[in-house]
Amino acid sequence: MGRIMARVPRSNNISPADFEFLVSKAVKAPSGHNTQPWRFRQNESAVEIHPDFNRRLPVVDPHDRELFVSLGCAAEMRKLSRRAKEVTICP
Repeated sequence: MGRIMARVPRSNNISPADFEFLVSKAVKAPSGHNTQPWRFRQNESAVEIHPDFNRRLPVVDPHDRELFVSLGCAAEMRKLSRRAKEVTICP
């Protein structure tokens, strides 16, 4: 739970340069209190976005709602960046 993945067809893996580009844009997404509560990981067929619970705000966001909204914002920024650069991955 708490993982957002973008699958890449095996025949069209993401290059390290494209991964860097996508993550560099995704981290500019808005997040609650600018905590940037995400971690990105690349494997050969996906860009994974994981929650970073070390950055959670239990007083103002006790149920982590804003944390997960922030993950969605980062995923959308990654998606928009992918379109701008025409990197082929599934949404």
